[in-house]
Amino acid sequence: MESKLSYLAQAKRIQPLTTQGNITDLDANKIVYDARTGEGGSGGPLFGPSGRVIGITTAIFTENTASNFAVPIRPAVALLERAGWTAPANLEPEQKEAANIGQTNTRATQANAPR
Repeated sequence: MESKLSYLAQAKRIQPLTTQGNITDLDANKIVYDARTGEGGSGGPLFGPSGRVIGITTAIFTENTASNFAVPIRPAVALLERAGWTAPANLEPEQKEAANIGQTNTRATQANAPR
């Protein structure tokens, strides 16, 4: 993945921007973090300390950069799948595992949902 990002950056197809911060609140449905995030950053990845994507940025407060929100990656994958997205066949093994966990959680949620 890093080589793809490097290629896209060198080809001037993307302009990567990263900032550092801390997670200030975390639960199964949201991640609150204080890393400086620009307007228009919704949909961008939130990386954890290991460099893996742990969430998808959903909202920022322009007046208070200490409170930005992300959807954790597993529920994000489940939401994408409900919208009709399917994981590419060429995913790395840990990505497939995360996608499968998302599918399992979605099925469990749907099975427990009131009808």
